[in-house]
Amino acid sequence: MTVVSESDDSPATDAVASYEDAYGHLGLAHTETWDRAGGTILVELELTNNGATPMNNIRAIYAVDPDQDRFSSANTARTLDDVSDLSGDGTDDWAVSVGPTSGRTIGFGACDEHAAEMGHYSRWSSPRDADQAFTDHEGASYDDAMDIRHTDSSSLVAGASMTIQFLVVVAETEADAEADYLGALAMCDAVCDSDGDGFAADDATCGGADCDDDDATVYPGATETW
Repeated sequence: MTVVSESDDSPATDAVASYEDAYGHLGLAHTETWDRAGGTILVELELTNNGATPMNNIRAIYAVDPDQDRFSSANTARTLDDVSDLSGDGTDDWAVSVGPTSGRTIGFGACDEHAAEMGHYSRWSSPRDADQAFTDHEGASYDDAMDIRHTDSSSLVAGASMTIQFLVVVAETEADAEADYLGALAMCDAVCDSDGDGFAADDATCGGADCDDDDATVYPGATETW
């Protein structure tokens, strides 16, 4: 990994931290945005194919080792871990770790639950990769890492970019964290690459250059067939 830049891009009302890294031909622009008065962070990962050939079956994983009661009177690294479907649409969209004594909570919330998987896995220091298997502990006590993984089966062609978004929520109670997540979903952008060809739609919301975002064979630079 090569660190390209780090910057504080904060306006007056929000806090914004930006990072740019390079992993070989894969460029990563990582931005975190949050209201200074709140505890909800929008995480955006923009992946860019800087190589000459397509990148396929892209998986990106983001993890944290939550030990919020480690330095309290309880002195424990364990948390109460759970995965659930807060929106009620039949797909899990929320992973949470709760301090067993303090009740303080950290959660990962999906912006696009149909492309996201989440859960926990044991041993932060153990070998891991983007295909790490996750567990739903259903509220039981474990000293596990918490993860969210985004999977995109489409091909990221040379020069194209894709953006992954999710929410990180920190709150004093689990109920507050759940409410904050559901209330912050408007922070997530509209889906801007419906056909998965790596190019955003050329509408006012997405600002991309794909004139037909319902057809994966139509994108800037595609071979034209007559």
